Amino acid sequence: MPRRTPRPLILLLGVALTACDAASGRPLGEAPPLIPATLTDAILSKASGERALKDVERLSKFSRRTGSGSLHSAALHVAERARSAGLKNVQILSFPESTGSSEAEQVSHAIRPGRIEMVTGEIPGAGRDDQDVVLTAHLDRRLQGASDDASGAAVLLEVARVAHQLISERQLLPPSRGLRFWWVTGFQSARAYFLQHPEETRRILANINVDQAGGDKRGRSDFVAILQPRWLGSFIDDLIRNLAERTTADLGEVGEHPSPRILESGGSRGPFLLRLRESSLPGDQAVFSAAGIEIPSISVRVVSPSLVRTGLNPTAQQDPTQLKRSVYLASACGLYLAGFRPADAPRLFAAVRAGSHARLAAAEYEALVRIAQAGVSELEQERRMAYFILEQAYERESRILASLARFRGSGSEREARESLQFRAQLTWNLYGGQEAAIALLEAGYQRRCKELGHGPVDLQPEAEEERLNLVVPSRTLQVGPGFERWLDYRVPSLSAEAGLEVLNFIDGTRSVAEIYHALAPRYPELSLGKLETILRELEARHWIQLGLKAPPA
Repeated sequence: MPRRTPRPLILLLGVALTACDAASGRPLGEAPPLIPATLTDAILSKASGERALKDVERLSKFSRRTGSGSLHSAALHVAERARSAGLKNVQILSFPESTGSSEAEQVSHAIRPGRIEMVTGEIPGAGRDDQDVVLTAHLDRRLQGASDDASGAAVLLEVARVAHQLISERQLLPPSRGLRFWWVTGFQSARAYFLQHPEETRRILANINVDQAGGDKRGRSDFVAILQPRWLGSFIDDLIRNLAERTTADLGEVGEHPSPRILESGGSRGPFLLRLRESSLPGDQAVFSAAGIEIPSISVRVVSPSLVRTGLNPTAQQDPTQLKRSVYLASACGLYLAGFRPADAPRLFAAVRAGSHARLAAAEYEALVRIAQAGVSELEQERRMAYFILEQAYERESRILASLARFRGSGSEREARESLQFRAQLTWNLYGGQEAAIALLEAGYQRRCKELGHGPVDLQPEAEEERLNLVVPSRTLQVGPGFERWLDYRVPSLSAEAGLEVLNFIDGTRSVAEIYHALAPRYPELSLGKLETILRELEARHWIQLGLKAPPA
């Protein structure tokens, strides 16, 4: 089967990475911290979990049911507090409530006809006027309570206050990109905003979402970060991974006692822990990653099983320590992304390389295990699936590298030239890794054939794969009025998760065969023929167009 090499990339890194590791004194392969110590110190000197807790208490007094007068009162309160925190252009935006939700969703979320609202404010960028980073938390809640998500809304207010104070006191240079703050109505108001303002999907470079930020000071509660969905390759995962690792190493665990800098008076004294979790269907960040919008999102929450989705008002159980840590994580990510400069590229690419090693190792392990555990009857099919896993893993890494190009900056000519050299080198490094992984896979296959007494065969694409590798589906239904039909569509004959992945892998660059390769190992029920049928149905609705792949340049 012919190999797909990573597409040409416009990215950064290369020879300087080894030197960067040596200069830092860190073990080879361990990325240096992305967040400068000066930024960490500045944020932690201003962040207050106790002050955030007071906002949690105020917000939890509102019932915040979607479309209710009480939710509007909560929005007025947040708007007032946002102005006091120093945000500019504070507004309460209003949209007609979406009718696209299913009846089951309407019942489960107590959705009522009417208007949905979103409180917005910003810290304008000092350099670029065409790129922003947005921080979000949902203000609404069917059941009155503090954890979900009065805590996240309160954390955003504290992040705004901290950022404004650091900038106004000149402890921090104004970030070149704008920082925007959205207190949303679940996923509905952000979605409605994008449908009315599709141009914003190109302006907003990243989202930081905070949900259930206060934990439970009476029991253990760990941070969880939701990784990017597979169709949306982005370096954002490497930022939160690097921040979590460095925070844990430098602040989170000092013997049995974490640094006092990430503790709060009256809060818990436990270590800082952050786990990374695969993306799943529900979540307020899902609207950002949907096809057409495609904004990478860092979604961080503090998992408290005893409090989530309850009708309690457990303000007394909210943990000021976890609130302070939530403020730090959101502030550090937002200020880093908003202030990213070309000079920051070497450290960022070292972090991407470290993340790439971990992701590719996991993919190679999954592929090899499939072959090692296969019997005679399924060996050839498992070999194909193993190849698809490797192919898609390296394809995703190429997209992760490409995602860095969006964070372009106004640097010197020398910085731009060095960045181009970094980009070319890392592309070749990725290609070499793919060659080695394929050789390892073939060696595993040959060994398994000997164990089973099975004659090895050449791996070749099927005739249908060759035909559909030349056909590329492109979305013709664009973000704007009417795009909710795409967002609400449920693919028949597939699970909700599999159907969503089919829709979101349609990006105008992947062929039908490539989409199948990405999905087949995870969803055995999806055949190549079924996928083509689904795409023909979407074409009949005039939502996509099936065209021929452009010949290589």
